Amino acid sequence: MTIIIFIAVIVLLILVHEFGHFLAAKRAGVRVDEFGIGFPPRLAKLFNWGETEFTINAIPFGGFVKIHGENPQDVTAEDGDQKRSLIKQSRLTQAWVLFAGVFFNFLLAWLLLSGSYALGVTEAEGVVDDNYFTPQTLLITQIKEGSVAENLEIKPGDQVIEARYNDQVVSFPGSRGLDEVVQEHGGKSWMLTLQRFDPEKDEEIKLTKEIPALSDPPEERQLGVGLASIGEAQAPIVPALYYGMERSIKLTERIPVELGGFIADIFRAEADYSQVAGPVGIVSLVDRAAEQGLSTLLNFTAIISLHLAVINLAPFPALDGGRLLIVAIEGVTRKQLDPKVVGAVNGVGFLLLLVLMVVITINDIIQIFNG
Repeated sequence: MTIIIFIAVIVLLILVHEFGHFLAAKRAGVRVDEFGIGFPPRLAKLFNWGETEFTINAIPFGGFVKIHGENPQDVTAEDGDQKRSLIKQSRLTQAWVLFAGVFFNFLLAWLLLSGSYALGVTEAEGVVDDNYFTPQTLLITQIKEGSVAENLEIKPGDQVIEARYNDQVVSFPGSRGLDEVVQEHGGKSWMLTLQRFDPEKDEEIKLTKEIPALSDPPEERQLGVGLASIGEAQAPIVPALYYGMERSIKLTERIPVELGGFIADIFRAEADYSQVAGPVGIVSLVDRAAEQGLSTLLNFTAIISLHLAVINLAPFPALDGGRLLIVAIEGVTRKQLDPKVVGAVNGVGFLLLLVLMVVITINDIIQIFNG
């Protein structure tokens, strides 16, 4: 079942990307010869949309769109349909057709994230309006150096289950509740029960910490932890669309920074490949996301879609960003670059991408065998 979900996710992401190119080209009057679901060899023709053949192919991991003139070498002097080739369109039209795939990946992510907010998704307090938030747990997010919490070996990621004072449970639904316990009862010792994931046992365990009495004035008492109230965020469709867009923008802003840091580490020979996932790793991540429900799977798919969008915009040969760079150069110089040189550069870029994918996939397999 996991493989089926994985294939469905990959096919959705790539087909939406290619459908963006397809629609933009069609709207611009560019000839589109084929829209393929999966990769060749061809199994069957499904139907025709005007002159475009929709086909289904044997290799199910994605799809493609065949746009006339996308490869300049395909447009010859004898071509009777040169005017409808992509290469003969204005630079602005070419740029839009190339960018449309990325744009559609962003739109998909927005809709998926909006759907997760409509269904209900685990989120931190403050991300959505309080009316749409139901607190469920209190999460420790950071530990102050030299604090009581550090001395007691409390760790980020621990969930606060309950606090007991004089054998009575003190409840605290929000993130300020624990601060109130410290200020009101911190003059004497009290008990704090935590839940922590143990990777060795691969299960959640409960820990009880005895918090020592603090001699500071009540308003100055500190346990030394940062807290976040975690719960379910569920909103009606219109607010969900707003929150989906807001999160899409924030993720899109963050992804280039993270990717840029990773690429810089590659050139410094300091890259941690365990922090990235190839196809094998994504299968495992899809499985975990699916186990946690549809909303989590939508979130995960949206994040991959945004990564796909950002990566494709990188000015690297064989990617949409690389081809956009060529269009920009040709627009500034008002000269078409040698198609053979462009083709060779794209070929080298594609080869480098394959090498990187192989390295990441090997790392995925090593991670699996190492547990």
